[in-house]
Amino acid sequence: MVSIDGFWITVLPTLRLMVLLLVISALVIDITELKRAEEALQARELKYRRLFENMDDGVSLHEIITDENGPAVDFRFLETNAAYERHTGFNSKEVIGKTMLDIFPRADKLQIENYGKVALTGEPLQFEYYSKTSERHSHVCA
Repeated sequence: MVSIDGFWITVLPTLRLMVLLLVISALVIDITELKRAEEALQARELKYRRLFENMDDGVSLHEIITDENGPAVDFRFLETNAAYERHTGFNSKEVIGKTMLDIFPRADKLQIENYGKVALTGEPLQFEYYSKTSERHSHVCA
């Protein structure tokens, strides 16, 4: 892949041997628009990553775990931001990849049910919550 005057092209060489004559041919494809789209996507991803990492609101992304009948029975931490650590006291490195019940076996089932309803129905929910486990009050928007 080479750049010529700001345009990106891919050169795919092929070799063919034809009656003692070596023929070299190349297929040239202009992939400039593809490269520009990739660069724009990377710029957007960086912008939103910086927003996520530097916002004052604590954010965590969860994977909901259901039983065979469908209701949520647990959730796995997939990602958290620094503000989430400050607000909850949970260290991201210690919770990412683990489930709520792995971390707190006696976690409040209502919290799990509430997050499950949001994930399974798509309906947003706001509530105030006191965690006996972390001894903190929170206003939650899920």
